[in-house]
Amino acid sequence: LHILMENSHDWEAIAHRAKAAANWTCQHCGIRHKEHDADGVEAIIGVAHLDQDSTNHAPENLKVLCQRCHFEYDQPFNIMRRKYGKNFHLPPQQKLW
Repeated sequence: LHILMENSHDWEAIAHRAKAAANWTCQHCGIRHKEHDADGVEAIIGVAHLDQDSTNHAPENLKVLCQRCHFEYDQPFNIMRRKYGKNFHLPPQQKLW
């Protein structure tokens, strides 16, 4: 099911439900929201769109990640978009994450 809700107020509710379902814990590294990592940085939990489509709120396309893991996940996509243009798309790394 592909749910289109770009710039929707519903995104806040969707993201909150996803974070609550994951117990406010990063689904990649396991750090909890507001917990401090080894460097003393406070983790902030967010929700990533695995396919990089911010309008695709399907549950299988969402992953609860801390800001560090979210950045690491998005980095290859961002590098390629800077190199080849904003419309460049890599396939989602769902199997890696």
